[in-house]
Amino acid sequence: MRYAEYWLKGLDLVINAAGYVQPGDLGAMGISDMDVQIDVNLKGTVLGTKEASRLMQFQAANGSLPIGGHIVNFSCLNALALAPGCAIYVASKHAVRGFSLCTAKELAPDGIFVTVMTPDTIATPMAAQMAQHEGCAATFSDPLLRLELIQDIFFKTVLRNRPTEVVIAGSRARKIYAVVSNYFHSSRFVIYYERIMQYFAHARQERARADAAASS
Repeated sequence: MRYAEYWLKGLDLVINAAGYVQPGDLGAMGISDMDVQIDVNLKGTVLGTKEASRLMQFQAANGSLPIGGHIVNFSCLNALALAPGCAIYVASKHAVRGFSLCTAKELAPDGIFVTVMTPDTIATPMAAQMAQHEGCAATFSDPLLRLELIQDIFFKTVLRNRPTEVVIAGSRARKIYAVVSNYFHSSRFVIYYERIMQYFAHARQERARADAAASS
């Protein structure tokens, strides 16, 4: 932020996209494993948003930010559609979503937009790591999203329209499930969907595990 302030003389877009996951059962997870996930996923986003908003508010006050600033934070669809086996990661991303939605309202009067992107599992090394843990099978309920899709939505939707939230899923059914399960965790629809998807999730996780082993 100091570089942007003193050398670039301003800032109009910040993206907080860093993420870290340590799959594992809660009872066997150490404090350090919990800390690093919360520090990277949640605290990193909070501090990045805080510093960016401070500079953007200053620019808005002196008239050097005429079209407003934009902060984009990355959450995860697992913040809506919970993923057992990654409880701390899910908790941190759930907090990122809530934090972003709150700050969107807080910073709106200053002409600063906050967007939270909530994508399903993306084909990255993090997904390969989740593939190694049996308890994370739920994250493979749909085919992995390609980075090209996220990039396309970012440039064509997020930057152009500055929405408060963009939920990205591989299928309409997965997106509906995520939104419904966020409010009705034990509804018949959610339970029925989870039972159906369990088979596909385990099969996709096995393929992801095999792909990771082949590429290593």
